[in-house]
Amino acid sequence: APSRRRPAGGGRALLSPRAGGGAVGDEAQGDDDPEPGTGPVAGGGAAAASVRIKIEQRGDAIVVPVQLSGPRGALAAKLVFDTGATFTTLDAATLRRLGVAPSPVASDTDTAGGRVRRSLAVIEGAAIGAARVAGGLTVGVCEGCGGAGAVGLLGLNFTRHFVVTLD
Repeated sequence: APSRRRPAGGGRALLSPRAGGGAVGDEAQGDDDPEPGTGPVAGGGAAAASVRIKIEQRGDAIVVPVQLSGPRGALAAKLVFDTGATFTTLDAATLRRLGVAPSPVASDTDTAGGRVRRSLAVIEGAAIGAARVAGGLTVGVCEGCGGAGAVGLLGLNFTRHFVVTLD
């Protein structure tokens, strides 16, 4: 099928829970996965309704509205939807607003630009509408990762729980 490029400004995304039911937050995927995670995706898995959201296209970036949660409550934010980012990233100012302190120990992470050392933090959760990952979501602290007016990247540790369709 020919590729269609939507005009600058936006489009839609559809997030549907992955089959198998009972998807959880950042559940461990192996011994090398440092993520905690215990919380369910809202709706309890495959039986949950799909969530349709409006996306913004800013240059080459797709920006999505995300509700972040931390000890100080919920915060509406814009994140770049990044299919290549293993972890979600947030800037330090956003973490402070959530009441979350990054780990004083930095970890090596691989990025499209090469290996970097980055502090990690755990926020309570993130949601796009009713598509929610709770019970702890690991984020990398990254200044300027978001670009396009966003405070970070929405990575695979959130999106892997859903089948995502972009229109």
